[in-house]
Amino acid sequence: MKHIARILILTAFIVCCYGCGPIDTPETPTPDTPAIKVESVTLNQEQLTLTEDDTYTLVATIAPENADNKDVEWTSTAPDVASVNTEGKVTALAAGTTTITVTTTDGSKTDTCEVTVEAAVVGDVDSISDLTYTVNTPADEFYVTWSGVANAVGYKCWYVIDGDPFETETEATDNGNGTWTAKSSTAMGAATYTFYALPIPAEGHSLKSNEPASVVIILPELQKTGFSYRFMSDNVEENVEYETACYDLEVKYMNIQFLKSDKTQPIADNWYIYTTTPVENIHHLEMWYSLNYDDNDEPIKVYSSTEPGKKEVKLTPDGDIKSGKWKVYYAVPEGHKYIYIEGNSQSTYMLWTSFYLCHTPYNE
Repeated sequence: MKHIARILILTAFIVCCYGCGPIDTPETPTPDTPAIKVESVTLNQEQLTLTEDDTYTLVATIAPENADNKDVEWTSTAPDVASVNTEGKVTALAAGTTTITVTTTDGSKTDTCEVTVEAAVVGDVDSISDLTYTVNTPADEFYVTWSGVANAVGYKCWYVIDGDPFETETEATDNGNGTWTAKSSTAMGAATYTFYALPIPAEGHSLKSNEPASVVIILPELQKTGFSYRFMSDNVEENVEYETACYDLEVKYMNIQFLKSDKTQPIADNWYIYTTTPVENIHHLEMWYSLNYDDNDEPIKVYSSTEPGKKEVKLTPDGDIKSGKWKVYYAVPEGHKYIYIEGNSQSTYMLWTSFYLCHTPYNE
């Protein structure tokens, strides 16, 4: 009995001291997570050669990739030769050598790049300074001339039209007297052209400046008068006749197709165009055309007269009319105010034409 009584007294004592709740178990301390240290740093270049004023950005790769602190510091042993900024951008300043060092903040790991700076080459080929131009008459092409520069083997030439970004290249021709000339590559129209020329250095030489010489060329409105015309084709399934007006400076494409739908035989024997109103002081007729025909035939005949619809004088072109795309001139006798043009569709398989009556001379 005395033993039981002692147990009861001990139990009551424990309850009084700790209450009736559960007994807390002390927590086991959690060890700190170790930091991931930088083990190495590597630059993407071991050696680098730059020219004065050049720049290059070095790239530093830190290992391991998941290192906690990737901060680095950049230094140059000769900052007057090449400097380096906090992003690793190297700027070449003067001829010489220097060492660029990258150092990690964590662990002071380093890598280096040996940089050699070469002096910039001073070019010995001058820019063109005397571009001059002339405009062909009628104003459909231009010529640009300049004095040749020493140590140049040729010239790169191009022009743009009315500020259009599209560039048209053209060749330069040595005139044999110390000058060079370039011309517009195709017949042009009234517009503003900016012509550029840049010397091509001979081997072992270089340009003093990459900026091309330039000149602005304004082609005036062409001295031409369009005319009303009548087109008639005979012996067709449905006779075609129409009249329209050509306006000053407007190219009029007739787009005449003389083939039937099977494209094997013509639909008309002939066609003709004639002016319906008088035009004073005609100097010549200018004709642009594209033909595909039998060269043994005469596909187009041109006449002028003092009265409409007449064929008083047959005009002679300034060159042969042949298949392809061409431009020819017909001198018009003084006092003649009307033009009559006829074509032979038996030999002309396809044709587009543009006609202008011009009041000013053309270059022979």
